[in-house]
Amino acid sequence: MKTLHSCNVARLQQMEFITLLRETTADVETAAGNLTTTDVPLKRYLKETKDGTDHFEVVTRNPAKDPKTAEMKQKDNERDKAVSRFMLKFQIARLSDNAAEQTAYGNLQILWERHSGIQKLNFSNQTGATDNLLNDLKKEPFASAVTTLHLETEVTGIRTTNDAFRTFMASRRASEAEAEETHIIKMRRELTDKYTSLCIYVMAMTDAYPAVPEWGKALTAINVIRKRYTELLNRRAAALKDDKDKKPKDPKQPKAPKNPKDPKLPKDPKDPKKPGGGDDIHTPEEPPKKPGDTEQPTPKPGGGTGSGDDIHVPSEPPKKPDGQ
Repeated sequence: MKTLHSCNVARLQQMEFITLLRETTADVETAAGNLTTTDVPLKRYLKETKDGTDHFEVVTRNPAKDPKTAEMKQKDNERDKAVSRFMLKFQIARLSDNAAEQTAYGNLQILWERHSGIQKLNFSNQTGATDNLLNDLKKEPFASAVTTLHLETEVTGIRTTNDAFRTFMASRRASEAEAEETHIIKMRRELTDKYTSLCIYVMAMTDAYPAVPEWGKALTAINVIRKRYTELLNRRAAALKDDKDKKPKDPKQPKAPKNPKDPKLPKDPKDPKKPGGGDDIHTPEEPPKKPGDTEQPTPKPGGGTGSGDDIHVPSEPPKKPDGQ
């Protein structure tokens, strides 16, 4: 059984995908020969794929080039200019010597401070803000100030350009509601389905009609293209992996310093009387002797010697000389 070469078409970039489709339809038409006219399903698959590719390429290459977008910007620019003309003209009255014009300028300046920056708003918000400005200009004392400074033409210009922009946006919304959805993601998904249907049909016909060599040639043309783009994807994946491996890893965050431990309290001094006391102070067992005190030897009975002293205590008192 014939098979299709594996290719993850969804991973291709937009222009790569478009090129894949164009190459496939062109090579299949060349390989299939007369089958492109005699085989109705093949003819339909090729046409749907080619037409979808053309439309998809236009949307992909020029997503912002919409004629209506250019027209919308032009109308918004005309509205901005009308507002700016009104503002510049009434501010000239600040230099007027006419007291009435000076008063009119002061009133309009108060109103303008409330609406300044109106040209910088987005399209929809600016339309509403311009309506508010026009409504305020109908009230007193602003309406009289417009008359005094002859600004009727400028006010009419603001109203005309704002209405023109509103009308254009309404017609654009209506046309967009009726238009075919052109979301790029959805278009690519639908176009991928058409391409896949073409490939599966050619593969099935190759198995069903092995005697018709054009089917086999068409399938070979499809697989050659799919293999080339698979290799492209593999090279890209490998390059991304290499770049990721080369990137230095984020340095580790330093750990927060630990809380210092509570200082140890000094140990209680040991009792000097106890053995192992750490002091060199010893309590004497007897009170110290006074200076001059000498230790008297203890006499031993029998007048023996051996105490180490030269003083001997006689055992009897000495006899007095005769006559005494």
